[in-house]
Amino acid sequence: SLLIVDEDMLVLSRSGDLDAKSRHDTNLITLHRIPNFRRLAPPPFNPTDKR
Repeated sequence: SLLIVDEDMLVLSRSGDLDAKSRHDTNLITLHRIPNFRRLAPPPFNPTDKR
C-alpha cells in the first residue's frame, strides 16, 4: 500500500521472515517514507525541474 502525504510517499510493506509459517503468511510490517519523491523522477515527471 502507498499514500502520498504532501511531498512524501509512504509505503507499507508486508513480508515474512524465517519465523513465518509459510511464504504466504506475513509476520512483519514495515513503513517506509520517501521524502520529496517527485524529485527522484526525471523530467518531464519532476514538477520542480525547471529545464
